[in-house]
Amino acid sequence: MGMLKNRAVWALTGGDIFETLGISVFNIILLMYAKEFTNAKLMITLVSIGSILTGILSVFIGRLSDCVHHKSRYLVLTKFIQAGMYILLANIIDERTEIIMLIIILINILSDCIGSYNGGLRLVIMKNKIPASYRQQVIGLNQSTGALLQPVGQAIGVAILGATHDYALAGYVNAFTFIIAAVILMVGYSHIKTVVPPAKLLHAKGFLFKNIKTILNRSSGMSVVPFLATIMLINSIGSALDTVLNLFLLTNEHITSLSFGIEILIVTIVFMAGTVLGGVTNFKLIDQLSFKVTTVFETILLILIFVNFALLKKLLDIACDALSRCVFFVSKANAKINALIIEMTEPDMLATVSGTITSMAMIAVPAGTITVGVLYNVVSPIVTYLFGMVVLIIALGCAVFSKSNA
Repeated sequence: MGMLKNRAVWALTGGDIFETLGISVFNIILLMYAKEFTNAKLMITLVSIGSILTGILSVFIGRLSDCVHHKSRYLVLTKFIQAGMYILLANIIDERTEIIMLIIILINILSDCIGSYNGGLRLVIMKNKIPASYRQQVIGLNQSTGALLQPVGQAIGVAILGATHDYALAGYVNAFTFIIAAVILMVGYSHIKTVVPPAKLLHAKGFLFKNIKTILNRSSGMSVVPFLATIMLINSIGSALDTVLNLFLLTNEHITSLSFGIEILIVTIVFMAGTVLGGVTNFKLIDQLSFKVTTVFETILLILIFVNFALLKKLLDIACDALSRCVFFVSKANAKINALIIEMTEPDMLATVSGTITSMAMIAVPAGTITVGVLYNVVSPIVTYLFGMVVLIIALGCAVFSKSNA
């Protein structure tokens, strides 16, 4: 059980726990805040679009992370910066105008970008401080910890609003959790202290994409072009699924007798179940499945979710079951790819490689999310569901008919 004796694991996980709690508190508060506007569907769509912009910018954010030599120092400093941003947010959120709403969304996006920047810093710390023998297990643990705490944070957010109806208080709670995360990292600083000196040699021309191609080949067993096509199509709809879920709950209040916040919380718990199972379990049968096979399963499950939206409209049973299974397969793939990135990449390029892969996978997400939002708000929900199914069927074809690498 070397993982449990590693002090760097404890420091990084402890920081993650409180950061995730704060983010989760505010994410549900932001949705409930958006619901109070007269154009609630538009505001919820904007919140959803804002949440995916960080993935598109990952290649640039990753490069910034790689340019920092004192990784652990900046990991702590940025937590205090995020705390300051949410203190500012707490002081303006009660104004409740559309301009203030847009400013709040912008603050949330900037905080997410800093979180992505921190993720790049953490990669090098993990490479230097956590042995390769249990690195993938640690990545799975981090994914699971985040998933477990999301419904806890959202429950806290719902409780705060239910007891006080005070949106500003949620902003202060979020800021406080970032401060605690920073303190935990400071306490364990000696175990995560990592300084990466400037590279002594310039990387050969084409090094970045050659490295990425090797990682994707090894992790997926597929050629790069069909792999990226499949991932981009799935992500364009999969990332828009949050938007569809939120709008579906907003416009189908008769489905349950629960409040909007409680319904969002239940969906999050289902995501948590799938992520935890995917991150920490060790089923040999599933672990031995190729990326291609798990992607086919995932795509079929996503198609079933849209079929449920269009025909069955029973969100909290059929769709949630499919979601949990879908996230299960995604978690397995994510942990494997991240572990390979850390193993195969030089320290001064880790965040750049990781960010580039993320950006490549997420490049179609804005188009998918915006199209879904426009179709749902301007055309009709049923057209939105059909659009999602068509894109996913194309993705399924790319995966099924792609040639596997030998």
